[in-house]
Amino acid sequence: MPKSTALVTASVLLLANITVSDAAQLNPAAVAEQARDAMAERRFADAADAYAQLAARFPGEPGLQANLGMALHLSAQDDDAVGPLTRAASAMPSSFPAHFYLGASLTRLQRFSDAVEPLRHAVRLARRKPSPGRCWATHSKRSGTTPRLSTHGAV
Repeated sequence: MPKSTALVTASVLLLANITVSDAAQLNPAAVAEQARDAMAERRFADAADAYAQLAARFPGEPGLQANLGMALHLSAQDDDAVGPLTRAASAMPSSFPAHFYLGASLTRLQRFSDAVEPLRHAVRLARRKPSPGRCWATHSKRSGTTPRLSTHGAV
């Protein structure tokens, strides 16, 4: 058998051994979709596994670190969540989830003094974001009227 034919045959045999999930792991978009689906289905440990793959492939992406940390926290893996959440909070100072989940993980680990600052920061960030109720109250004060609610409950 010529070398080129043997090489093609070996390549086909190797490709045939790749499962569908292995192929998905090679495609970051597919892994990201698996992670999102797992989070939506409350399969947080599965989501953490998928986000860990993505974070390893793209280590400088703080959003992936935040997602990994949140999934780890939500699957009660707080020891493992602290590292990614710390990196995410440091790289994204305006990220409420990164600070909140970091503080929550540290609290669960009974590292209360370490949890204070991320939780304070999360509260400061939450105060900056107007809630729907606060928007409604501001509108009422400015216009002197109360907005009417639609039959669907939207303002």
